Amino acid sequence: MFKNKSEEYILEVFKDANYTIKNYSKNDIIALEGDICTCVGLILEGSIDIKRTLGTKVIHVSSFTKGHIFGEVIAFSDINLYPATVISASSSKIMFISKDNFIKYCTSHKDFLERFLNDLTNKIFVLNKSITNLTFNSIRQKICNFLITEYKLQKSYNIKLKMTKEKIAESLGITRPSLSRELINMKDEGLIDYSRNYIKILDLEEIEEHEPWNERLKRNVKAYYKRMINPGEFTSLTRQELEKIKELGVDKIVFDWQALDENIDNELMGRKALNTYLIDSLVRASIVGLNVDVHFIPMKPNYRQFPDIIECLEISKVKKKT
Repeated sequence: MFKNKSEEYILEVFKDANYTIKNYSKNDIIALEGDICTCVGLILEGSIDIKRTLGTKVIHVSSFTKGHIFGEVIAFSDINLYPATVISASSSKIMFISKDNFIKYCTSHKDFLERFLNDLTNKIFVLNKSITNLTFNSIRQKICNFLITEYKLQKSYNIKLKMTKEKIAESLGITRPSLSRELINMKDEGLIDYSRNYIKILDLEEIEEHEPWNERLKRNVKAYYKRMINPGEFTSLTRQELEKIKELGVDKIVFDWQALDENIDNELMGRKALNTYLIDSLVRASIVGLNVDVHFIPMKPNYRQFPDIIECLEISKVKKKT
């Protein structure tokens, strides 16, 4: 949030707030898992690591550097306990602002509040990715998902590693030797190449094949939906596409259809499409064995269209309609 700002600038920003500043050496414990959190921390110098112990494993949750805020979610929750241990990853200087003072500052500085909420949203996204990684079954899946995520963020086949391999291993919930062995295997298979600070993706398509089916499905559906909502590219779903969706474990597909009259349907749905494409898609979906839901919301412009849609679905022998 204050990544490229000087300590003087940060102190000036919070000149109206009550705060304390503490210094820590490398590996000092800033807060233990289970400690009460009553303050929001802001890193003035250095960096911190957030880690959790699950059984015999130490999970690296996240790392924050100069200018980042931490503890804000906990301070504002009903359970004000640190869910993980906060460790000083280097010599660091931390500003602590009490919860009450921080709330007061946010309410009186709307520009700061907007930036704060944006920063908080990004952190939740990163945390969600960390949790998702822990649910994957194999080491290969964890690494491939990490590479795909970084490829999307960095928009490059050359992935710059922002953490040490030890921290990457911890964030994936695996050991450092296990990470090294799998990277060697992937290099031998021609999927990647790597150096100390970079991993180069050589075969993105093959790496994507190692994604868990649910992540791959979400990516494919997003890609199709992006194509579908473009008026110039709207087409029906092919049988091959629907069979692929079924192979990925989907058993039901939902279509929004608000009117048999295309002009009314397009106006209500905010799209420009032909009903023939929609009918083709839902019939093919039924043929390949998918359960089909058709969502219709009665409104003044379209309520008279409902019987026509039902008749059309019955003629088309669609398996299921709601």
